[in-house]
Amino acid sequence: MKKSELEKDEYINEWFMGRNLAPRTRINYILGMQHYTEYTGKTPIQLIDEAESDIQNGVLPRKRSIKGYLIGFKEHLKGNVVDNSVRAYVAAVKSFYTFFDIPIPDIVRNSKRAKPSPENLKIPTIDDVREALKHCDIREKAIILVGLSSGLSANEITNLKICDFKDGYDEDTKITTLKLRRGKTGVDFVTFLTPEASEAVGDYLEWRNREIKFHDASRKNAALKQRINDDNGYLFICKVISGKFLETGDEELRRFDAEKGLGKMYSSINIRLGKGSTNRNRHLIRSHNMRKLFSTTLKSIGCNNTMVEYWMGHSLSRVDDAYFKPNDIDKMKGTYRKYMPHLLVQKENVIAESPEFQKIVEENEKLSGEVAKAVLERSEMENMKARLAEQDTKIEEQAKDNEIFTTLLNKLRENPEFLNKIMQT
Repeated sequence: MKKSELEKDEYINEWFMGRNLAPRTRINYILGMQHYTEYTGKTPIQLIDEAESDIQNGVLPRKRSIKGYLIGFKEHLKGNVVDNSVRAYVAAVKSFYTFFDIPIPDIVRNSKRAKPSPENLKIPTIDDVREALKHCDIREKAIILVGLSSGLSANEITNLKICDFKDGYDEDTKITTLKLRRGKTGVDFVTFLTPEASEAVGDYLEWRNREIKFHDASRKNAALKQRINDDNGYLFICKVISGKFLETGDEELRRFDAEKGLGKMYSSINIRLGKGSTNRNRHLIRSHNMRKLFSTTLKSIGCNNTMVEYWMGHSLSRVDDAYFKPNDIDKMKGTYRKYMPHLLVQKENVIAESPEFQKIVEENEKLSGEVAKAVLERSEMENMKARLAEQDTKIEEQAKDNEIFTTLLNKLRENPEFLNKIMQT
């Protein structure tokens, strides 16, 4: 069955409501059931009816259709998807049967934990991200930089509100503080955006509220659907929005979905980069890898492991939770600023514009002025010393002349005839 058909299926919806599944889990379960219904050629209702019929008719567990289906389904998946996906899809099918009180037969399990493909273990570098940004539009650039600089998951990024950004933006440091609650775990946490990411978000918001100069009705309406109504709206929204939005103003109509929207966005970026994916290998540039790059980068340069886990919204261990008290947000922000340069993509521009760098420039200019003044004063002092030395020489020469004159005068006084001799010569 198609995804759209499964999403409307009565049994699937009953299953989801009964399990109270998170949006991301629902997406994975739909994928699992899509593969399973295509493999068996049966709808969800037919699968449950068949399983109940086997039970009511007293069919031995080893001969029931469900056992053959599950064993065959697992083998079928092995040749088409990675091991982790095999486990996830089989788990989805088992959850479906269990919800409708169908006993699950024992099937052979892998003794070893599924290992991901080596290609899927790769984490992009800052250089990879820099190259990807060359192929991004204004919204894509902002989303990538938000993920890289904060460690937020796809769901958290798409759930961000404009007020989250505006309330946390610091005009002095250009750093944005985000105070959030993780939907998956219900954990309250704080994380940050670099000045680079904050600027990209600001540019995107300005673009959304840009002056509309289109005369064509369709293009004008498209621009109107992007405009910000209030700060409680979503920070990142769809490019293509239903016309109903202009009538209702319902923000949910332009909500950017984590799986369908964000997943397609990254897929499009990778295609532009000339790096597609296969059933077994995922895209290198993807939302979860931005989260991995955030974590790996900070931990590898010595940032406190517990603090990084907290910034990512992870549940802390009992020991860490007992000793780590994230009450002083300013102190955490100071720690983030210390390691922040390692998360920057365009390092030169952002560092040059940062308050810290400007302070250093001002201090250097002040120091240069003081040095120049000292050099000038030293030069003047040297000139003065030279003039004094010259004056001393003249005084010494004059003293010698005076000494000769005094000696001559004394001799004249003692012997007046000495003057006559001099005059005669």
